[in-house]
Amino acid sequence: MREKLECGVFYLDNYGDWLDSYIEDVQAIPDNLRLYKVNIKDYTDCDSFTVGDYAFPSPRILKDLELMLDRYDCIVLPVTQDSLIWTRILLSQIKLELRHIIIVIAHDIKPVAFVDLTGLGVSDYLYDLEDASMLRIKVLTAIERKKWFKHAEILWQQTPVPEVSKPRAIKNTKKSKGSKATKNDIQSYNIQYSDSFQSAKSRLVADFEQNYIIKALEKTNGNICAAALRAKKHRRAFWELMRKYKINANDYKKDLE
Repeated sequence: MREKLECGVFYLDNYGDWLDSYIEDVQAIPDNLRLYKVNIKDYTDCDSFTVGDYAFPSPRILKDLELMLDRYDCIVLPVTQDSLIWTRILLSQIKLELRHIIIVIAHDIKPVAFVDLTGLGVSDYLYDLEDASMLRIKVLTAIERKKWFKHAEILWQQTPVPEVSKPRAIKNTKKSKGSKATKNDIQSYNIQYSDSFQSAKSRLVADFEQNYIIKALEKTNGNICAAALRAKKHRRAFWELMRKYKINANDYKKDLE
């Protein structure tokens, strides 16, 4: 566990007395957490950006003070209802979520606002009325979480990317169980890609059925019953296919002399 934690509280004069009271409560706890107030007006003009009836510094101020932020273990941003819009713009101008821990101390704002702030890089948040000791817990939790993500990122970068071989084209020209289609088999089918899918499919089915019936008859010496049995089709259905493609079984009978 860290022996000493130093947090920079970047504030504006118009935040009111509530911030001073909260800092006093935190400093009164002997937990080696130290808050250092940083008045933003000491580093920039505080009237260069207007939101409603309020004037604020340029939303780029934290970007300009980035070197100063490196001094602290954590950046504490007080947020009120009046400064909420400015804080959102402020955080959208910078990208500190990977380098700096940002804790929001909220005063009189609705919890739904934390959703947007978290998406803009805020590590955690709490209300000024909460137990002052919670700030140290929030900071320590954020530090450990940052370490974990950094470690996970290093492991991810060191993990070799597995080589993925180029997938082979699937040649789905099933002739019979266990047989594999060859390149010549694929080319034997007359596929016209200018035709519709259904037309091309019908042509392939017709070619397959005709070739299958012929091969079955050749293997059985023109015996329709044996060919139908070999194809596991009813004899009448087999014969209907022969008639459909005008196949004569006598053409495949061999002379047994």
